[in-house]
Amino acid sequence: MPQSNQPDIDWTCPACALPPLTDSFFEEVSEGDTLIPAEEYQAETTHNAAFEQFLYRDVTEITSENDQLELFRKHHNKDFLIAHLNINSIQNKFEELTEVIKKINAHIMFVSETKIDGSYPNAQFKVPNYSLYRNDRKKGGGGIMALISQSLVRTQLKPDKSFKTLEIIAFEIKTDMDNMVIVGIYRPPRALCGEYQTLLESELSYVCNWASLNGNFVVVTGDLNLNRLRPDKPEGKLLLDLEVEQGF
Repeated sequence: MPQSNQPDIDWTCPACALPPLTDSFFEEVSEGDTLIPAEEYQAETTHNAAFEQFLYRDVTEITSENDQLELFRKHHNKDFLIAHLNINSIQNKFEELTEVIKKINAHIMFVSETKIDGSYPNAQFKVPNYSLYRNDRKKGGGGIMALISQSLVRTQLKPDKSFKTLEIIAFEIKTDMDNMVIVGIYRPPRALCGEYQTLLESELSYVCNWASLNGNFVVVTGDLNLNRLRPDKPEGKLLLDLEVEQGF
């Protein structure tokens, strides 16, 4: 939704918010070196009107979302791309997911509501040239997964506490200019009220503070089942208050 329709809400273009990356971040180096990027992934994070137009598109006017996204990516194939998809059970959709990752050339793909458990082997969800990370529920349902390009130097990070309202998976991505902490979150839908709402606010604040302490640039993405464009409702106010608190 264009910002003009929500004048009271601050908005920053996602591409503009990414840290500037020099060409050396994407240069191919030998195994064992500190950076293992690919030359073709040269980041361009300048303000781009076409990118804004894509973000502001009305999905009711799009005949094929996947075709539109693929076309956009072809015209911006050098941008560093972090993506998220709520797949609502990955078991019978993995082939389609693999095709999406290839088409959009995502560097990092978070997948929420995977609805798998430890009985599903990693080999079942292998994507060539990507490393797989999982945070499954013990009894299935929910869950979050990350597929990260092997061209990136990454370290999985684990907070020193467990969460009751959130399912998270986090990584440090090293560049020659910044250490980025990238967090994927899934929150199962539940009414915001009472002690649960207080706990959710506390855990979201903790995750953001923890990520900020571990890197000098933070990206948080995922599915919180909260609508930021409803600032008059608890779900929107919670996110807006978090942004003010964290200085987003």
